[in-house]
Amino acid sequence: MGCIGISSYLPGGSGCHTVVWTASFCISVSGMMTTACLLCQAYHVNRRDRRILYASGPLTLLSCITWLTVWIDSQITNSDDIGCTIHYPQYLPYLRGAVDIFVNSMLSIAFLRIVHPCEAFGDSTQIVFLVEWIVASALLIRQHERMRAIGRGMSANRSAGKASSTDTHPTSTPAAPVMRVAPSGLGRTAPQF
Repeated sequence: MGCIGISSYLPGGSGCHTVVWTASFCISVSGMMTTACLLCQAYHVNRRDRRILYASGPLTLLSCITWLTVWIDSQITNSDDIGCTIHYPQYLPYLRGAVDIFVNSMLSIAFLRIVHPCEAFGDSTQIVFLVEWIVASALLIRQHERMRAIGRGMSANRSAGKASSTDTHPTSTPAAPVMRVAPSGLGRTAPQF
């Protein structure tokens, strides 16, 4: 991945499509490997109960749907003033969220099946679960608020006519997720949202 990213800055190096496709593949594989490691741990902790593999294994493989969506249904444009721009389809966040919710739910249930009966904290075990639920809920709410603010900012920019000519996508609406990567030669590697 690093070689392809670096070669995009060289004359005649990798194009925008190659960098985006490689990055989306690597990100998908990274998520699948992390989930596979957690799945192995859940399998061993639950005394090698094969039901965990049968339930979570196919869901782990569904994680590649993000990569396929970027390859098939995303529009990638490149311009001199903006650089490489990816226009994701509207349904991608919902699709990714649905897959992640199912995988995370299965793994959480697998681990909680072991932790809950042991009552490691004695009578305070229920309080630990309550605190964990509150923290997880707060993090999800915060992430949702950030995504909503980003969507509003994009909507305001487009309605004010500040969008560039490369921001056209046949199925995009004002809140379409767009990621911009710095143009070649500027020395910036971090994506700009």
